[in-house]
Amino acid sequence: MPLRTPPLRDLHADRGAKFTEFGGWDMPVEFGSIRTEHEAVRQSAGLFDVSHMGEVVVSGPDATALVDRLVTNDVAALDAGEAVYAAITDAEGIMHDDTVVYRLPEGETHRAAGEAPAYLFVPNAGHDEWAHERWCDYRDEWGLDATVENVTDELDGDVRETAVRAVDALDLDVAGVDVIGTEDDPYVLEVNATAGFKGLFEATGVSPAPHIARLAIERAGGDVDDAALSDHETRLADEWPACAPDLSPEEDFRTVGYTESVDIAGGGGIATAIAKSDTGAKRTTVDLSLAAEVGAGPLEGTTSVRSGSSKSSSSRPLVTLDVRVGDRWHEVTADVIDREHMNYPVLLGRDILDDYFVDVSTRAPGDATNEE
Repeated sequence: MPLRTPPLRDLHADRGAKFTEFGGWDMPVEFGSIRTEHEAVRQSAGLFDVSHMGEVVVSGPDATALVDRLVTNDVAALDAGEAVYAAITDAEGIMHDDTVVYRLPEGETHRAAGEAPAYLFVPNAGHDEWAHERWCDYRDEWGLDATVENVTDELDGDVRETAVRAVDALDLDVAGVDVIGTEDDPYVLEVNATAGFKGLFEATGVSPAPHIARLAIERAGGDVDDAALSDHETRLADEWPACAPDLSPEEDFRTVGYTESVDIAGGGGIATAIAKSDTGAKRTTVDLSLAAEVGAGPLEGTTSVRSGSSKSSSSRPLVTLDVRVGDRWHEVTADVIDREHMNYPVLLGRDILDDYFVDVSTRAPGDATNEE
């Protein structure tokens, strides 16, 4: 079986992560030396990707008794909204996993939680099915009144409904749907009628590329060795080919103004907007509604952004889109945020501006704002 990949895998790879198999997942295990990572955590903070972790919800009249018997810490002492770290052991005290148990607030329980009290506990990668089965077995053996649900792969109801409606609107039977959420409504960024080579390989363990090549070769009158085909279909060769042309950017710099009229393109179309040049921003930022309008995507993960002098940061989704400045197109991975209350729906970051000189004395035609 092919390894499962976390949604942020490409982001980890771009940062030099070394990967290893862990609980059926292809997980980043190291980004540098152990010493470097240790010092980074001691001096500032460490970030942990939890997308591979499981989620199991236990609810009902005997939920406290069931969870309390199967972990080493005292979950009965938890108030609503509190959490505790605990080990999961067998009857002889041999440790099988560690976990965090949350007592869910009444009235704000998890979407799968039934009658209060309700708990959410988090098994490690690949252990969610084992933990769910273990809790159900002991619940039945002890005759306890509790509901146990594995919600690791569940979607929020509104997100699920939006995705299904998008597929129905295009009269498709099966599709992949990229959705991002806001405080009010989810937005559909992209609907993929067919999976890419990488997605097909991850789902089936078979690469379609050599089969397509074989069909082309045979139609041209050639022959393909069966053994070679079998070898190639078990691996995905997605590296940049040595024969590819040099697509490095041109060295000649051009000038952009403080604001520019740009075209934003995605899978759903092209829209024109006035963008502000921001040399202090690492990447380009696009308004949520504009990204949805052009069908930006696919989702590439999330990024943490700190605004101004604020000590706190916010998490923003990343999407792939094309931005045209003058006669140049730039493919960028932009972050998405609601900019409806701001003057400009697009901020051009250094991912584009590194190829330009910025003349702050000029503005785009039609830009009537007084912002300096």
